Amino acid sequence: RRVGRGETPPPPAPPPPREKSMRLQGMTSEGEKLPDNWREPLRFKPSEKEDLWRERRTGELPIVECVAPNPRAADQEEAKREALEQMEVFAAKMAGVEDRGSERTGVADEKAGAAYVAEMRKLTVSDKDVAKTVPDRIYAMAFHPSETHTLVAAADKCGRVGFFAPDWSDDDSCVFHMQVHSRAVTSLHFDTSNPAALYTSSYDCLVRKLDIHSRKWLEVAQFDEDDMKFLATSTLHSEQKAVYCGMGSGHMGVCDLRARAKPVIYALHGKTIRAVDVSPSDPNLILTGSIDTTVALWDARKLKGKPLASWEHGRGVTSARFSPVSGNVAVSVSFDDTIRVFDIASRTETQKIRHNNQTGRWLTSFQAVFDASSDDAFVIGSMEQPRGVDLFSARGGGRLGRLNSEAFACVCSLYAWHPTRRMFAGGNSSGKVYLWR
Repeated sequence: RRVGRGETPPPPAPPPPREKSMRLQGMTSEGEKLPDNWREPLRFKPSEKEDLWRERRTGELPIVECVAPNPRAADQEEAKREALEQMEVFAAKMAGVEDRGSERTGVADEKAGAAYVAEMRKLTVSDKDVAKTVPDRIYAMAFHPSETHTLVAAADKCGRVGFFAPDWSDDDSCVFHMQVHSRAVTSLHFDTSNPAALYTSSYDCLVRKLDIHSRKWLEVAQFDEDDMKFLATSTLHSEQKAVYCGMGSGHMGVCDLRARAKPVIYALHGKTIRAVDVSPSDPNLILTGSIDTTVALWDARKLKGKPLASWEHGRGVTSARFSPVSGNVAVSVSFDDTIRVFDIASRTETQKIRHNNQTGRWLTSFQAVFDASSDDAFVIGSMEQPRGVDLFSARGGGRLGRLNSEAFACVCSLYAWHPTRRMFAGGNSSGKVYLWR
């Protein structure tokens, strides 16, 4: 009946009991009881490959144990035999690349002018200078310092390290890769004092060195995964014989390559350190960038104290580097869609450049990389269409230009410059390397 004015309406009838599925009742679809150790299956299977989470391998690794044959090959034994043969040929050629290149010829604090931009616009990517160097997303790149051979190293998210030498052959034999780490490789560095040595660091908390003459990957340093979480980045200082490592815990580890001692650990940030760099003119100056949104300048002799200077971004920092000639300038990149430029002498921020750094989930975060012979010009990946490379000035010139090429039609998040020659290489999320020269 209708409820009259002033009357209290009766409470609503309780809903009928909800039916439970057989699974929620602990029964199979046939009505049988589920076993006691039964667990709810995952709705979605992890997209990562199984070999991404393989157990960490410590100690020396002969490169024959790192050979990674094509997993899609019908005959795996034949594929492994072919990979071993290719590895030996490639390793023999690498061992013969011993020239260190000449000294850098850049002029400190020289500004990149119109002539420089005109020279950069002449760089292009040819079809032979593109190769799938590693199977998965590229996380790190390095250029061999040789002036007679063109050799690029790239590493991916599954722990593989690949090499691309476009001038060695016109077929697939100019590319080779190895399974070195169990997780993503975060940094690659050729030793300028010993070009046959390549240093790597990885999320598996290991630092390794490739000794191509002995055909081994040597273990340089090992960090505790429980304490440090993961190794997010590293940088090699060849003259100081030291590797500086940024950790997922916010600590920095310093590995002395001359002494076989445990790394020295310093607590510098509250969150992951994504960038570490050492000044080329003063090895006591260290620059760090963290996802706690700060870029900090440190005195290597007083790492237990406060930084010499600190600057704030709006979001996490993905890159921070000194200029390569004098180290008088530093550039950082952040998810707050800015590139910031700092004057090291005055400890001040001199530029704030707007740039789309929203790479999303499937692309590696952008990093700004200086021309190895310039304190002014640097390149960074771009999300703009048509695809290209952004060229910027750290000396107040803003964007100097944009480099395009017919064979370049993707987003390359990472770049590496040759130390002395006018060429650089980019790496994308499908494992391809593009050489600009």
